[in-house]
Amino acid sequence: MASTLTLRPSTILSSSVVTFLDDRLNDLQYLEQAPTSVSELQSQCLNLDNSPVGLNSSLESSLLGYASFSDRVHVLITDTAAELTALDSSTAVSFVGGRAKEKALAEELPALAKEVARVKIVRDYAETALKLVSLVGDIEDAVAFVMNRKLHNPSGSRKFRGYVFSCY
Repeated sequence: MASTLTLRPSTILSSSVVTFLDDRLNDLQYLEQAPTSVSELQSQCLNLDNSPVGLNSSLESSLLGYASFSDRVHVLITDTAAELTALDSSTAVSFVGGRAKEKALAEELPALAKEVARVKIVRDYAETALKLVSLVGDIEDAVAFVMNRKLHNPSGSRKFRGYVFSCY
């Protein structure tokens, strides 16, 4: 003989689940289609379970790309700082040494200006990447909030108010 199913309060179900049950279990004809409904529910649950996994994988690859980019930016900034320090020390010596060193400094100045401009572009790019990572985190938080709210939203039903089917 089939085991008896116990019922739990419907307050633990979201309104969409209660509506689903009301639509499918209101008539004997629909009860005969219960296996199809179970299959449909299992498919929907599998899709919901896979959704966060895909988001997590996407976030992981984005963070790895950002970490690699961040390391390259760090190297560029460190190299530029070293070049600026070397230029500063050579500038102090060149004014003591005469016109030849001033001429060499004047020749290096355009290249240094280009390097500083490049560092600024890289810095702006890094700031934009940080903002994007922050936005991805905000989106994940919002998705988690909505998923939790939909799965745990208490609501009533016209036919199954107070009960939930529990299949083990």
